[in-house]
Amino acid sequence: MIGIVQYGTGNVHAVVRALERCGVTPMVVNRPEEIERCDKVIFPGVGHFKNAMDQLNKEGWIPFLKDFALVKRKPFLGICLGMQLLSNESEEGNISGLGFIEGRVVKMLNDGEVKIKIPHMGWNQLHSMNGNFLSKVTQEDFFYFTHSYHWENVQDENILCKTKYGKDIITGVIKNNIIGVQFHPEKSYESGKKDLE
Repeated sequence: MIGIVQYGTGNVHAVVRALERCGVTPMVVNRPEEIERCDKVIFPGVGHFKNAMDQLNKEGWIPFLKDFALVKRKPFLGICLGMQLLSNESEEGNISGLGFIEGRVVKMLNDGEVKIKIPHMGWNQLHSMNGNFLSKVTQEDFFYFTHSYHWENVQDENILCKTKYGKDIITGVIKNNIIGVQFHPEKSYESGKKDLE
């Protein structure tokens, strides 16, 4: 059973529809204790880092998420803000994250060779891909992004992929059973389907 965590800040219905297109009927996990019924979990999110962490704390999600991902070590996928929440901390609200993967989330800046628009919104490609999760993805695949913050201070072995946006930015992280992607596979049509299948 694939569970999609519904904690109030994710576009859950888009993820449900994307999985259904892959022939999977997921379970929307509305309460923390329901996560125990899942074999795999998708952790989506959009919005503000601090607000999301406050919501997770308020509703008692964090012990259940940690047990699922860190103790039972079941497959765990964070999407967009869900990826950022896997970090140690974020500049957005200056607050600690879940700490599942070592790294820090910082505001995107115009400090590369090419001036960029912030937020990074629209279609882009992946490179420096690492791991089985992206094994079907090629340089011809485009993914949908919308974000103003990105990861830094990530150990090389935990970098899943990067994207060129003014400079190289980390857009995917991985550690054992835990994966995070900055892009939205559920909105990336056939390219995203390669990740969700």
